[in-house]
Amino acid sequence: MDKPAWMEDRTKERDYNAKLVYSKDAYHSGCWIYSERTGKLYTPREFLESDEVISWKRGEEEKGIFTILDPRKFRYLILENVKNQTEEAINLEKRIDEYYEMSPRPKNKKPKFNV
Repeated sequence: MDKPAWMEDRTKERDYNAKLVYSKDAYHSGCWIYSERTGKLYTPREFLESDEVISWKRGEEEKGIFTILDPRKFRYLILENVKNQTEEAINLEKRIDEYYEMSPRPKNKKPKFNV
């Protein structure tokens, strides 16, 4: 019988070992891992099983690609971004309406088209 993926010994794989460092740090600090490259947020286990690739340059992985952070703070940042985007959309809609002097057509009136 085949072993589940999480039971396989992958410690000899360079990428797995590099991800293991991030995963252990995130796990022990109660945080998750955010990938700047893909824009995804991973739990420590999801990160180990992900297809994320850690690039190596002269023996050191690239800095700043992966960030260990509290997912609750990330949620707050997303909600703030949504709030700001909503406000911008409302302001843009007002500007468009003012520019074109649009007014809603009453529902009880039919358009005056000769058919």
